[in-house]
Amino acid sequence: MTGIVAIVSGEPLTIAAESLLDSITQTADCKSQVTSIRNAAFAATSPPVNPDSTARMFESDSFVGLLFGDPVCEEPFEWTKIERRLFHGDAEAVDLGRMHGAFALIGFQKSTGAMRIVTDSFGFQPVYIANLSNRTIVSTALAPFLRFADPAPKPDSRWIQEYLFFNYPPLDRTILNGVSRLAPGAITSVSPDQPDVLTEQYVPLLEREASVMSRSEEVEHTVSLFHSIVPTWLESESAIAFSLSRGLDSRAVLASVPASAANRVSTFTYGIPDSSEILEARNLSTELGYRHLELFLNDEYLARLPSLMHETVFLSDALQVINRSNLPLVYDSV
Repeated sequence: MTGIVAIVSGEPLTIAAESLLDSITQTADCKSQVTSIRNAAFAATSPPVNPDSTARMFESDSFVGLLFGDPVCEEPFEWTKIERRLFHGDAEAVDLGRMHGAFALIGFQKSTGAMRIVTDSFGFQPVYIANLSNRTIVSTALAPFLRFADPAPKPDSRWIQEYLFFNYPPLDRTILNGVSRLAPGAITSVSPDQPDVLTEQYVPLLEREASVMSRSEEVEHTVSLFHSIVPTWLESESAIAFSLSRGLDSRAVLASVPASAANRVSTFTYGIPDSSEILEARNLSTELGYRHLELFLNDEYLARLPSLMHETVFLSDALQVINRSNLPLVYDSV
């Protein structure tokens, strides 16, 4: 796990550098940097990088900058221009909308104690914040909030329930009460002289016009799209391993597989033994005549879960999505 963390307080901070780094570092070969001033502390860790690449931590007499991830810039990345954009309103210094990829930026102005946090256009790289009574914590990982918030945040049982039911994180909430995920494509401003966190969208939020089609026309259009697009995914002669659940999405795609590719299709389902997910997928694959594999999330899976989660941290770049722990199991089996 690598990342960046910034802690800014209205009073002097006494946080050991080792403690700050430990909260975001679990690999010995990463490059780590840490700095602090009277009321703020910062750390950045990243995998080994090319010596000529952009500095992950930058400090001048007036500014501290932290970078995590891999922004793809259409012009050279310069920390002095980033400072002008974030704190002096110089929109021409850096066009953030032309920075792509998964990344997070934190800037801190020493003279005012103001902080600016930049998320990438689509929020690929999660960035979390807790604005507490005596300090503000920002990080790409959740561990610093457990270590440096006082009192430590408790798990949000409602978040866990919604995540397990819908299988995606609900909006800006996180698994920890009081810790929020920042919006994508935004500059979030935190200042000692303002009680609220302010957000500026440098990338407009995605919107679309309401459909003018009737329900039956939408269905016909969707079916047409499936029949025109899905076969192009299957043009090679390779075997096809298809994840089949009891849901509409997987059934709709499977129904669009052309007959010419049917002999190369096998299906698999993972879930609790004898659950409706497993049973319905088994019946459907049998009806269609496909070879079918079942991966059970049973006691044996639970015994393997710690090691699977450890593997997942490196496979998924530590994106904190616990449900991905089934991926190594699926990949190994299929």
